[in-house]
Amino acid sequence: MKKNNTRFIILSVLLICFLSAELFAQKIYFCREGHVYVSDSLTNKETKLFEGTNPQISPNGKNIVYTQNEFSSTALKRYIGIYNNSTKKNLILKDIPGNENFSPKWSPDSKHILFSHKKDSLTKAAVVYTSGKGFKVISNGMKTNIGIGGWKSDGKRVLLYDKENLFEVDINGEILKKTSLTKIIGEYGFSWDMNFQFFQKDKVLIFTALNDDDFIEGYVYAPSVLFIFDPMIGVPFRITPKGLNVTSFNFMDNKSTIIFSALTSETIRKGKDNIYKIDTRGHNLKQILENGVSPSFRKN
Repeated sequence: MKKNNTRFIILSVLLICFLSAELFAQKIYFCREGHVYVSDSLTNKETKLFEGTNPQISPNGKNIVYTQNEFSSTALKRYIGIYNNSTKKNLILKDIPGNENFSPKWSPDSKHILFSHKKDSLTKAAVVYTSGKGFKVISNGMKTNIGIGGWKSDGKRVLLYDKENLFEVDINGEILKKTSLTKIIGEYGFSWDMNFQFFQKDKVLIFTALNDDDFIEGYVYAPSVLFIFDPMIGVPFRITPKGLNVTSFNFMDNKSTIIFSALTSETIRKGKDNIYKIDTRGHNLKQILENGVSPSFRKN
């Protein structure tokens, strides 16, 4: 009887350990040399999934949206693709007009995709359902190139920007709010990869901007730095330290930690980014993957 009780206790402890590991297992989806990979913290294994760039796991964990690149002797064509995690099949949304559609981002409810859509030599913002239906350009009222940011938590509004302003726009294309970029980024420089996103109940912004005062050996441009902007404070707060050129970022599930890719003086020579995480206070910087860009996160 005593032996059976001991065996039961051991099995129970093992089961608890297994379930705990599953509960806290993390998967990071990222791009490496034109392919999408997933890294599993439970097995420390990296798996190549398919060809594509700009991957982002859906909030419900069912699909990965990405850019499908098709090269020819005369042009590069880009389409929005969706990879189903269960069936392991890819759906390319070629019903979307044009062949310059890229950099997709999920809505919070995993039903819509926001992406860049090039038409008449201008980069616009558009949305579509995951089925490929309901395509709609939402920046037709803007006559310049448009960069896309993130979704608001209600899934009905997005952030768009040009070289002068940040716009809050609903999914029908109505401009609800316009703010001068200078009020947000201050003295720092503009780029088309600023990727404005909301957090803290849509009250605070996170973005990248160029800092001319930084220097990275071997890099001839102004490095890109992660900042937070709280309207209550009124000035941008720097998150990432000197020596890192941030190339892409996303939040981890808890919205207090950021996962991002960046170049350093060492990796610039190799031509490869590494993937890091850092908290929103600028603390606890840690490299978590080598040779990867466009990370997105999913907790099991």
